[in-house]
Amino acid sequence: MIIIPARLNSSRFENKILVDILGLPMVIRTAKQVSSLDHVVIATDSN
Repeated sequence: MIIIPARLNSSRFENKILVDILGLPMVIRTAKQVSSLDHVVIATDSN
């Protein structure tokens, strides 16, 4: 199982997971990198 921590309220870089990297938000880019694995979970601090 892979757990990707995705906190919007980062203390040093707020909304870091939404920063655009080559056309994709960081959290989406990270999820795509591990999409071939089974059981990927994105853990957020937001409802």
